[in-house]
Amino acid sequence: MAIPVAYNLRSAKERWTSSVVAVLGIAGTVGVFVAMLALARGFQATVTSSGLPQNAIVQRSGADTEMTSILQVEDVRIVEDAPQVARDDSGRS
Repeated sequence: MAIPVAYNLRSAKERWTSSVVAVLGIAGTVGVFVAMLALARGFQATVTSSGLPQNAIVQRSGADTEMTSILQVEDVRIVEDAPQVARDDSGRS
């Protein structure tokens, strides 16, 4: 058995404050989600378009971000001596 439309309209009219709070809560959640996606997309576009293809980021094994990566002097020398590293005419990396 279906609930009559008149019942739904009277219920919404009687509880309009709860309905408004629910709508505003959902709209706020959607707004924050869209803002976070826009922020992530803007950050990705900035990182993608602002770097040179010749540049690389070197991180130690197991590091999640650049902030948690530490390279010792010996590690830097290993990276500098790698055959994939570009060098200028004087042989400097």
